[in-house]
Amino acid sequence: MLRYTPPFILENYEKDQKQGSFFGYALLFDIASFTKIGTTLQNEGKRGAEALSSFMDEVFGLSIEVINKHGGFVSLFAGDAFCAIFPDAKPENLFETQKSISDIFKKRDFYISEFGNFDLKIRLTITLGEIKWYIFDNDIQNEYVFYGDPIKELAELSAYKEDVVFSHKAAESIGIDCFSKNRNGYRLITEPILKEAIPIVRQFHFSESTGKKFISARYRNIVSENETRYAAFCFVNLENIPVDERLKALGLIESLVNEYGGFVNKLDATDKGLIALILFGMPISEGKTLDRICLFSLEAVSRLPLLSFGISSGNVFSGYCGSGAVKEYTALGHPVNLAARLMNEASQGEILTDYYLYKDLSGNYNFESIGSIQLKGVNDPINHYRLHKKSSDKLFVNTTEFIGREKETAEIKEILDKGLEGNKNQIVYLLGDAGIGKSRLIRELMNSYDDLEFYKFFLYCDSILQKPLETIKQIVRSFFYPDYGKSIKEGVDHFRKRWSEIAGEDRELHRIESVLASLLDFEWENSVWSLLPAAEKKDQLKRAFSLFMSKLAEKKPIIIHLDDGQWIDEQSKEYFQYLSEKEIAPLIILSACRYLDNGIKPNLNLVKHSQTFINLKHMSEANSINLIKLI
Repeated sequence: MLRYTPPFILENYEKDQKQGSFFGYALLFDIASFTKIGTTLQNEGKRGAEALSSFMDEVFGLSIEVINKHGGFVSLFAGDAFCAIFPDAKPENLFETQKSISDIFKKRDFYISEFGNFDLKIRLTITLGEIKWYIFDNDIQNEYVFYGDPIKELAELSAYKEDVVFSHKAAESIGIDCFSKNRNGYRLITEPILKEAIPIVRQFHFSESTGKKFISARYRNIVSENETRYAAFCFVNLENIPVDERLKALGLIESLVNEYGGFVNKLDATDKGLIALILFGMPISEGKTLDRICLFSLEAVSRLPLLSFGISSGNVFSGYCGSGAVKEYTALGHPVNLAARLMNEASQGEILTDYYLYKDLSGNYNFESIGSIQLKGVNDPINHYRLHKKSSDKLFVNTTEFIGREKETAEIKEILDKGLEGNKNQIVYLLGDAGIGKSRLIRELMNSYDDLEFYKFFLYCDSILQKPLETIKQIVRSFFYPDYGKSIKEGVDHFRKRWSEIAGEDRELHRIESVLASLLDFEWENSVWSLLPAAEKKDQLKRAFSLFMSKLAEKKPIIIHLDDGQWIDEQSKEYFQYLSEKEIAPLIILSACRYLDNGIKPNLNLVKHSQTFINLKHMSEANSINLIKLI
C-alpha cells in the first residue's frame, strides 16, 4: 500500500487500544549525504527516479534489518530519514543496533549508480524515555503518532548533525563513563561492557482489514510508479489546537483533504509540534493542483483558525522509500522541504508560500508580500507571501496577448450584445478539449464589458469538489468578499454592514439577510434563518437567492463565466434553473465545457434562456506558432 503503518499500531488498534505509553529507545537514521544524490538522480527523469528508489531501498533496508533483529520497528518515514522505536529494549540490543549500522556504512562509504558514484554518509541520533502513542480514529483515514520527550529530543539533537549522538538518558543506560559530553549531547568514546545482545524479533498480529483503516479508500488500490512529478505540498501545524480537540480537528482536516483531492501522507510529532504533510497532485492528479491546495488551505484555516500552513509546489521525486514490506510512498525534494520551513515561520491562522506558487496564482488569489527571509537549509534568502482569500477583482487578468480567436470572439459577442439590447437571457456553451483555450476566450469576452456597468462573476466547477451549492456560494463569496481569517463575529459584522448598504430601505431584502448569510456559514441569534423550521429552509434559501439576484439585475446586467460547467453540482444547477424560470434578467452565462463521457453536450436546461452551442476547434498552425513565440 501507499502508506506504511507500524505493526505495533495495527495490533493495538485491532485490540481497540488507541493510546498508551512505554519506556523505550528512539533512533533516528538520517542519510547525511542525500541532497547531492537525490538532486542528481531526480534530474535524470524516469530512470533516475527508479535509481533513487533503489538507493533508498538498499540504504534503508540494511538498517531496517538490523533494527528488526533487535526488537525495534520503524515508526515513521521522514523523507531521507526514518525513526525507529525499541519498546522495553535492553541497552545491549540498542548498542548492538547502533554499532552494527555504523559498521555497515563505514565499509560502504560510497554508492555506485549508473549516473555516477556518490559519497554515502549517515547519521544516528538515539534517545531514551517515556514514549507515548495515540491513534486518531476517523471515517476516512486513521492517523497515528508517537510523541514524548524522546521524540522531541531526536529532532533537537539531530539538528546539530553529529555522526552519532546519544541523549543523556540513553548514554546513562549504556554507561555514562563511556561517553564525552558536549552541548550537542553525548558522544561514545569507549566501547561499553555489556551483556551479549540476544536477538529479539517481535511478532505482531493483525488482520488485513485493519491495515485498510489507515489509508483512504480512494488510494487503497493504487500502485504508483517511481517518477519525477510536479505536485504541491502542504505542511500543517496542529500544535496550537487544544489536545482534547485534536481528534475532531484532524477528522475535519481529513474530510477537507478528501473533498479537495489531496492525500495525507503522514502525521508527525517533532520539536515543532504535531505536524501533517499533505500532498496534492500525487499519487494521482485530479487537475488544478495549485487551486486545490490553496482552496483547501483557505477553507481549513477558516474552519480551524489555530492552524498554521506552509505550502509550495515544484518537481520532486515521487515514489517509495524503505525496503520490502517496510516502505511507503512519499515525495522528496526541495519544494517539500521549503513548505516545511515556511510552516515553521507561519503564525496561527497564516498560510505562507514562496514566489513560484505566488507567480502561478497571483491572478486568481490575493497574496501579501512579506519580504525576503533566510530559511534553514536554503542557501539564499527567498521572497515569501501570505495567502488570502480567492480574489474577486483579479479573476479576469490576462498575462499574455490574445491570439487567434478573433472569429469566435466576434460571433459570441454579437450573440451577447443582441441579448443585452433586448433584455433577453442568453447562455453560450463553449465546447472543446481541455487546454484548447475555452476559458481564455471567455475571459477576453468578459474583459470587453465594463466593470462599472456589469456585475461579473467567475465560477469554477470541479469533478472532485462537487459540494452542494458550491457555485452559488461562490457568487455570494465574491460579492461580499468575507475574510475567513477573521473571527466569526468580525465576519458577520462585515457581512451585515455590506448588506445594509445594499438593502437600504428595502424591507424584503432586510428580511432575507440572514437567509443569504447562511451561504457564507454566518448565523446569529434570533435571526430569521435560525428561527425557520428545518423543512422550510431549502425553499426559503432558493427564493432568497433568487430575490438577491433579481435586485442585482435591476441595477446592472449580470454576466457569469461558468468554468468546466459539465461538473456543476446538482443543487447549483437547480438554482440556475429557478433563476431562468423566474426570468431574472439580464442574466448572461458563458460556460466553458467539455463533452460528457458519452459524447453528449452538457446542458443546464435553462428553459427561459436562449442557448447557443459553439465547438471550439484547434487554432491554425500559424496562430499556434505565434502564441508559442509570445509565451
